[in-house]
This record gives sequence, structure tokens and C-alpha cells, in this order.
Amino acid sequence: MAYQVPAKQPLPVHNFNTSTHSAAYRKCLEAEGTVSAERDLVFIRCLGYLLIEAPSDEGRHQVARDILACGDLKDMKQLGKMVVYDLICLIRQNKGNTPAPSYHPSRPSFEDSSFIFSSAVKGAPLDHSSAKKATVYALDFVLNYGGFNALVELDGPNIHHLSNGLTLCTDLHRCFNELSLWFEEVPNQLHTYRVGTILPTQGVPDTPITFTSAQPDLELPDLRYLKLHASICKVAHMSGAAEYLDQYDRELETTKVLANDGSSTDLLAYRLHTLLAAH
Repeated sequence: MAYQVPAKQPLPVHNFNTSTHSAAYRKCLEAEGTVSAERDLVFIRCLGYLLIEAPSDEGRHQVARDILACGDLKDMKQLGKMVVYDLICLIRQNKGNTPAPSYHPSRPSFEDSSFIFSSAVKGAPLDHSSAKKATVYALDFVLNYGGFNALVELDGPNIHHLSNGLTLCTDLHRCFNELSLWFEEVPNQLHTYRVGTILPTQGVPDTPITFTSAQPDLELPDLRYLKLHASICKVAHMSGAAEYLDQYDRELETTKVLANDGSSTDLLAYRLHTLLAAH
């Protein structure tokens, strides 16, 4: 069956190869034991799972440095909040954004072209208003976390490059965009992946798949892009961030007026961050 990961899990015992990474993870474990609010647990666990699931050595070191630079628990929660609002929201597309199926005669109507990363992953000019500073930081974080220069490789028309493309049936396209489906590399097998999901999903193959092309000059999906997407998927679900964001999506569908007592502050912040990420 498809590879599945558990959702909303406490940080596990994990061994790292360097003292820096181990120290950063211990800091996450200690912080996890001191917070009780569900939201704060999500933020702290995001940091720990980023360390575990980093798709590159550069990415893991970047996360470790940021965690160790936090002066106190408040700083750690703020860093985790940035990860959820500015990194995960940058990669994750909102519910209901799956495009309508194409009826072009050259391909079946149940297929959609999908980008591994959407046009939201593009460089924001440094002279944008202060409201975009967090998103610029998140884009820089993507650059370091993935181990490649996303701002250059996926800027402008490069976003439409074949190496950033997939064709999926509509249901799987939606799962991919919502971070509920990803592709994990099978070691020592070129362009071969096992499909990861959160729940059993119809249409997902039980065995590894291999991407091929009838024309050798046409590029296949880039392994680095798929590894970064897979990492964010697993971090989002194992930390509980995906459920946290799903709840906000549901609230946005029903909330017409913000509460007078300030209890809608987080919901407003989430909406603003999603708008910034999309522009």
C-alpha cells in the first residue's frame, strides 16, 4: 500500500550526526514539554520536524542555527509561527483551489497539469512594504531549506519549466496541492518514487512509480523539488500544522465578521499571510 505517515504526533526520540543539530533538537524537546496551548505545540513541533525531515544538509543546518539563535520560548514560538504561516502556507494551496479539469482533446478530461511549486514561489522585491518582510524571509528560508536556489530556478517563466511539472488526475492534484500527497525517492533507482499520503487515497498505486519520457530531451520532475515538497508535507501533518490550517480554512468559510473581543486575531493573521503568499 502507499506509504503513510501519522498525523499530529509528539516529537520522537531522534539521533543526529552533529552536536549542533542535536542541541537544536533538544531545545525543541524541552520547549515541547513546557507549552500546553495546542497552537504553541504545533509551532514547536514544526521546528523539531523540520530538523528531522530536512531535504538537505544545508536546510537542516539552517533550521538548527535559527532554533539555537532563539533567546527564549517566546522566540521559538514566533519562529514556529513563521514556519506555519510563511513557509507551509507558501507551499500549500488553499482548499478549493484545484483548477477545473481540462477538456482539451489531446488528453483525458480527468487529468490536470500541476506545478510542484506554484507561481507563489517567486522572488519578492526587497523594496516591498514591511508587510511582505515575513514572506521574503520565508522565501529565503525555502532557498536554504531545500538546498537549491528556488528564487532563481523558479522565477518568472521558469515556474513553467518541465522539471517543475506533473500531470495528475483531479483528485490527486488536489491532494498534492493540499500537502496530503507527495513523492519520496526510492534510493538507487533513478526517477523512481513511492507515493506518500496521510490517509488511504483512491487512485494511489501500491508500488513505486517511475517517471519516464518518450523523448530523452524532455526533462522529468526535479528530484530536489519533490524532496522539498515531501518534507513540507510530512512536517505539516506530523506537527499538526495541517489540521491547524484546515480548521482556519473552515472558519474562513463561515466567518463574516471578526469578533469584537480580539479572539479572531489569529484567523485574521492567517488570512493576511495566505494573501501575501499568493501575491
